[in-house]
Amino acid sequence: VTADIVYKGDLVKWKKFAYSLMLRLGLRIMKADPVNGQKWIDKAIAGGVMTSNDDIFIVKYLPNSSTGGTTNPTSNGQPHIFIRYPDNYRLTSPFVNQLKNTGDPRLPVYAMLPASRTAYGAGSKDPALQKGWPAFGDRSDDPPYASIPSADRVKYSVANNATFGRYDAPFIHLSYAQVLFQLAECRVRGIITTGTAQDYYERGVRAAMDQLKAYGSEGVISTTKVDTYLTQNPYTPATDEEALALINTQYWIETFFNWYETFANM
Repeated sequence: VTADIVYKGDLVKWKKFAYSLMLRLGLRIMKADPVNGQKWIDKAIAGGVMTSNDDIFIVKYLPNSSTGGTTNPTSNGQPHIFIRYPDNYRLTSPFVNQLKNTGDPRLPVYAMLPASRTAYGAGSKDPALQKGWPAFGDRSDDPPYASIPSADRVKYSVANNATFGRYDAPFIHLSYAQVLFQLAECRVRGIITTGTAQDYYERGVRAAMDQLKAYGSEGVISTTKVDTYLTQNPYTPATDEEALALINTQYWIETFFNWYETFANM
């Protein structure tokens, strides 16, 4: 039990994780092999996938205690580049703008302006001030990063150093929210016939926002803010294509920092 850093020996939760992973893999092969995709999705749902945020597969890390610029094996190595080299990355404009334009309460949980180019201290977390670096070749609004004056580089957002940008920041490998978004997609595509895509979608958004409390007090998002977000950004697709875009945009937001899964889902 002590060696199990995720579920502490709880076999019921391990089974839910395994069936949730089976759901993910079944959905991922649907276009290439719909027969087996359907078979594995049906088996996963019958077996029992995650049913709450208590079931998420989350690895919790410890603060870095090493020196000399290396990470401790028990710390999260992903924030290392942010902490050691704060001038080497920025969040992208498509992501930041998606959150800003929809009034997403997750923006200050994810992002902040850096205090300086050389120190990873917290700058402003005001959502209105966050700015992403142009991605995908769209640099019409901004010059090349190297040519930006030093004083202006702090105007582009990095990861919040009190949530995701910590050596002891946890890492969510597979979440209940992801399961719900996958069920929503399965419903839209006619792979399953139970439930409604809207219900799965809205519960997925709620779970995605609720799980951020694992990142500390700054990750806590009130129910009121979640309700307001869903009211202002309702699930009202006119076509199946719009439905899939809405669902997978939320999946993209939820898998922040889990870029392997973000890319694989895309």
